[in-house]
Amino acid sequence: MDMEILLQWINFLILAGALFYWARTPLKLFLRQRHDEIRKEIQEVSTLLQKASRYFKEYEKKLAGVNLEIDALNKEMCQLGEIEKKHLVDAASRFAGQLKEELAKAGEMELRKAKQLLHLKTLDLAFQIAEKTVREKITIEDQGRLSKNYLDSLRGLSV
Repeated sequence: MDMEILLQWINFLILAGALFYWARTPLKLFLRQRHDEIRKEIQEVSTLLQKASRYFKEYEKKLAGVNLEIDALNKEMCQLGEIEKKHLVDAASRFAGQLKEELAKAGEMELRKAKQLLHLKTLDLAFQIAEKTVREKITIEDQGRLSKNYLDSLRGLSV
């Protein structure tokens, strides 16, 4: 019984190792690409914020005496920044949700595969044990009796 559990653990560890080995490169590539995309978006936002900052300074110099117009421009830039921030946060949230769903589905699929493999291994082992038991326990008299019963049942079918 203990040897069975040990073999099952070894099988599980081999399966987990293979899963890690085969899945890490595509996952790493996917995460690297997504990281680069987010970095690019952040750089674009940073560029937009820098441009907004330059415009603000230009208008401040040109319209030093017009406080109302400066206040309006300030509000507009803050709103644009908030909108952009909201878009980035929403995009990141959607991506995280999609990634969670995909990983959950992949995990469920791998779990089903592992369960099926474990079930098949269990059935194979049970068959081997049953076969060994039959080979060890059956006697020549049992073989003769089984053969006779089988032949009698075939004769009964042909009648």
